[in-house]
Amino acid sequence: MITDKNNFKEDFTTISALDSAVTETSEKLSKSLKSHYEDALAYIKREKFSEAIKLLESVISSLPDFDNAYFYLGLSKFKTGKYTEGLETCKKLLNRGFRNYNIYSLVGSIYEAMRDYNKAIDAFKQSISYNPDSFDSHFNLGVIYSYKQIYTSSINSLIECIRLKPKHALSYFNLGCSYLHLEDYTKSIEAFNKTIQLQSDMYDAYHNLGIIYYNQENFEKSAENFRTLYTLSPNYENVVVHLGAALFKAKRFREAIDILENEIKRNPDDKTLFLILGKCYYKDKQYEKGIETISNFLDANPNSGEGYLEIGICYWYSGMHDKAIDAFTHAVRLQYEPYVSYIWLGLVNSSLKKIKEAYEAFNLAKYLNDKLPDSFIGLGMLEMMNENYIDAIQSFQHAAALKPNMPLAYFGIGECQIRMSDVTNSKFHLSSAILAFEEVLRIEPLNERAYIKLGVVYDRMENYKKSIECYAKAKSLNKQSAEADLYLGLTLVHSARYQDALKALRSSVEIQPNLAPARFHLGLLYAFLDRHKNAIQEFEKTIELLPNFAEGYKNLGLMYHSNEDYEQAITSLEKALELEPYLADAQLNLGIAYVESGNLDGADKLYKELKKLDESKADSLLFRINKIKVKK
Repeated sequence: MITDKNNFKEDFTTISALDSAVTETSEKLSKSLKSHYEDALAYIKREKFSEAIKLLESVISSLPDFDNAYFYLGLSKFKTGKYTEGLETCKKLLNRGFRNYNIYSLVGSIYEAMRDYNKAIDAFKQSISYNPDSFDSHFNLGVIYSYKQIYTSSINSLIECIRLKPKHALSYFNLGCSYLHLEDYTKSIEAFNKTIQLQSDMYDAYHNLGIIYYNQENFEKSAENFRTLYTLSPNYENVVVHLGAALFKAKRFREAIDILENEIKRNPDDKTLFLILGKCYYKDKQYEKGIETISNFLDANPNSGEGYLEIGICYWYSGMHDKAIDAFTHAVRLQYEPYVSYIWLGLVNSSLKKIKEAYEAFNLAKYLNDKLPDSFIGLGMLEMMNENYIDAIQSFQHAAALKPNMPLAYFGIGECQIRMSDVTNSKFHLSSAILAFEEVLRIEPLNERAYIKLGVVYDRMENYKKSIECYAKAKSLNKQSAEADLYLGLTLVHSARYQDALKALRSSVEIQPNLAPARFHLGLLYAFLDRHKNAIQEFEKTIELLPNFAEGYKNLGLMYHSNEDYEQAITSLEKALELEPYLADAQLNLGIAYVESGNLDGADKLYKELKKLDESKADSLLFRINKIKVKK
């Protein structure tokens, strides 16, 4: 909270209110004393209080009963910081029986400056008893009550100020501060906005609004207020830091980068900006710049745990896992929010399939801070990777209990329910999956992936109409969603709308040419439609993107086999079985290709292996082998 440092200067009713009394008394003054007195008042109005003191003391020495001279002498001593002398002057006046709201308001202001707040409160209350409409007294009471953390009383006094002066910006500002202390953010925001409406250059109001909106996670509004503050006062303390942080949270990384880069050019010694800039770089996928910038910050701040945490994140995004682990470990040693570093260590290790190390890291994070949902999210992900879906759901539910509006927790629950449905070959879990993804959309109504997942669930429930509606909603949110087109294509295949499916799958690969699943399913659809040449092209592209994908080689081999290109078929099918030895249909078709190419020994060998997997397919291969042998 800031106080109005110019109460008396701002409200000169103090002087004008006494002028009538002065006129009556000044008749007793000689021409010389009257001149001194009027000059003293003029000096006060020009804030030349030392000069006023000399003249007023001269007047009092000649006319000891002149009460108004005592009042202005006390005021002038107060304004020059001579609080004890000013108070003594006021007491002399009070002892003489001088009573009105102005003298008590002045006494209250002196006690306030001396930080004797209880006596100040008593004095201002006395002032108000003489004049209930004393703005200065109500205002100063509001300020003092705030100092003493009696915020309800502060609010009442400031509301009275606003009644008296509806356009007094500073009253609204201090009112906003008191509401802020009581965590009544709605009224606080209203008061600060009114402050700005009345006085557009009230910098602290923009600052406080930016902070409130940031803490409420309304980062767009926060950035808007810090941006205005930066425009009005580029040198306002930490305004660039706050603006950069708000833009970062609002995911407006390019804007943040531009502002921070310009500020660093203007003030290269402020290394704090390097850390925020580095974070914006890696969020903008400029990982090398992120590492370089945060390294500059660490050169100046070698013991910054936050710096090591952030550069670790940057390394992780860059795929430099070993360096990321080293950085997070260093952050733990420096004791900078170690539970956060352990969460990141868990993520890195899980991405490296180091399950034991990942579990250890997430559990340490949970041990250090069991109120942080991220550690439970990490544990849920690990349990899901290990196909422990019930345990995973429990972890995600724990995260949701800690942070009810955390979409990732419900997303994890929904994904587990889908996978449990696959394992049990039952639709029982799909209803729970729908509830989970609908909860994601309650929190984030524009979550494209939640609509896609809902579409997948409805597809499995054979509610193709509802599924298609979900994909359409995802596409309305992101016209470049290749994933939405992919799953739309699959649902259209399931509903036998093959030409529409072809259009959707083609759109998917046009948007994202390297999306292997879209290539693969487009190949399957071409194969179903007997467009073998197109199918071969898509399967070749699939295995180019996924060199270890056995199904891609198998289906490519089947296409070559259908075209009676047995040499190519054999090459592809052998590769499929090298990657996945137990693909029965690949063994059957490779065996047939061997038969057709005259390699009966190879066919016999495959027959023996196939008999262990699928007797029906083995019998089909044996029939073809025997048919050739009979002909010979």
